Amino acid sequence: MYYSFTCSHTADDSKQHHSQIFTVQQEKELSAYLKTFCFLNHGLTAKETRQLPHQYTVSYVRYPPNWIARTEASKNWFTGFLKRNSTLSIRIPEATSQARAAGFNHIVANQFYDNLLTVRMKYKFLPYHIWNCDETNAPTVLQPPNILATKDLKQVSQTISAERGVNVTMLCFVNAFGASVPPVFIFSRKNQILGSLKETHLGVLDLFMNPAG
Repeated sequence: MYYSFTCSHTADDSKQHHSQIFTVQQEKELSAYLKTFCFLNHGLTAKETRQLPHQYTVSYVRYPPNWIARTEASKNWFTGFLKRNSTLSIRIPEATSQARAAGFNHIVANQFYDNLLTVRMKYKFLPYHIWNCDETNAPTVLQPPNILATKDLKQVSQTISAERGVNVTMLCFVNAFGASVPPVFIFSRKNQILGSLKETHLGVLDLFMNPAG
């Protein structure tokens, strides 16, 4: 995928290092450009971000010779760019389908709040009457922590209870007043195993569901 990026040429160079390739203003505009792509659910990877400055420097800015050979900025420049722009960080994005991303827009959001206002005016709901439920997965096998190991070892292993556990669905409830109730755990089992839930928290509801549906 090809990304286009242009910078302005007027900048305040008072805080610019003598070896810095871009001016302070140009890096601010690049930072704003990356944030815009992130908000549009099309964030750029580290490699794609390093290709952007190369596209710009070919035409406008003096650049190191190795940039033209690799057709991208160096890793040292990328590390320095993140240090100079502390509002940016490398994150693991949450996968979002195109249908879900397209369905959440200003028109849909405004329609939701209009319907909410209509229902509240009609039925006189109070804040503690409005509840929100969200689900998440609670894995039964946790990832092992980082450990000390011998250098140059091809593979490092750590003994755990099982390589692949069964995810347990957890439902959480909170109302508009800020109150919450104990969660609900849904286990993928047809029959309940007596004695397996001795240390559950008070008030937690445990449900068992047939894996076949």
